[in-house]
Amino acid sequence: MQHKLKIAIITFVLALLFTVFYFTKKNPENDFSYFTYLCKIYNRNGHIVDQRNNWIFCDFLSDGKLLATNPYKGQVSLFDKNNTVLWTSDEYIHHDLKFTPDKLYWVGLLSEIIKNKKNEYRSDCAIKRDLMNNHIGRWCVSEHLAELSALGFKLTPTFVINTFLGQKFTHEITHANSIYEIPDNPSSSKNPAFSKGNYIINFYGDSHLVVILDKNLEKILWYQDASNLNLDGKTYKTDLHDVQVLENGHILLFANRMYLKTKPRLDKVFMSNFQINLGLLYFYKPYREQLFSALIEYDPIDDKIIWMYTDDPKGSFYSETNGTVTKLENSVFYSYLHKVAGGGIKQVNFTGLKLWSFIPPEKTPKKMSPIAAVGAKPFFNTEYLKARGLSD
Repeated sequence: MQHKLKIAIITFVLALLFTVFYFTKKNPENDFSYFTYLCKIYNRNGHIVDQRNNWIFCDFLSDGKLLATNPYKGQVSLFDKNNTVLWTSDEYIHHDLKFTPDKLYWVGLLSEIIKNKKNEYRSDCAIKRDLMNNHIGRWCVSEHLAELSALGFKLTPTFVINTFLGQKFTHEITHANSIYEIPDNPSSSKNPAFSKGNYIINFYGDSHLVVILDKNLEKILWYQDASNLNLDGKTYKTDLHDVQVLENGHILLFANRMYLKTKPRLDKVFMSNFQINLGLLYFYKPYREQLFSALIEYDPIDDKIIWMYTDDPKGSFYSETNGTVTKLENSVFYSYLHKVAGGGIKQVNFTGLKLWSFIPPEKTPKKMSPIAAVGAKPFFNTEYLKARGLSD
């Protein structure tokens, strides 16, 4: 009798422990405890845990080192845990900058200006450096225009009346948004381009270019024109951000603008295409209708959408520009930006249920929130916090 009672008690305790472990693991609140944006580390409650400087793009090492860039000043620097500058380089790194998973190198997107007698063209380079900032690899769109054209990509320089990061130019060829090292994943057995250590990069232009380059940033191994997406029997034009390969071999991306081109009333045509600004007449892009944003998980091997979040109704989730997305164990973390509504960070589960949100304090009624432009991401490097002597 006592033996049976002991077995029953042990069985009950084990079942209870398993239940607690299972539901704790499946609790979306446990998917992340910290997040970063504007080179600040926040806890889940929105309190700043660490702020080293007022720069924009940053990544962190476990020994307390900080890699940071202020693209508006044209500088990228590596700091030790005490904020001493180890090296500085005068370069315009924008949109993305990160250490590689092995922490031996860093990669980023470099804004490049090409000049001729009449015009100044802006384009992008993907770069890879070691921790002493020595050159490892570099791949520039401007050096591969003929190759990209042969692959079917249209990259016509676009006339702009603007500056980017303080750089002056008259035309833009591409606008790169993200670079990610590919992790080990099952898709590599079917297509070696998806092998661990290669890089996936997306470029915005006449054609929305997504490419996979080899680990030294020398050769195009895979490419796709992501300018259009077929959905619900309709073909949507798309603008992409934050394109990455997941550990399951799928591609995760933030489609910040999805739209149909339609024929609106003449008054809407005028209001959409022209704007009087500082006494000058600016020409804008064709009229767009049914604007919305989407988070998409896509299988590149079987060419199908696995999961998509658009909110209901679709237009209620619309990031006018920028945007980041991270797939967690039980949820998805994303940031967005809208010129009128401002920006923020949200967490949703895979059914679209909203679980958590954070509105950045920098947001003001007259100024766009910078949140989505600076790569808001969950932060898991608690060793960095220990090296800095920090905790909640």
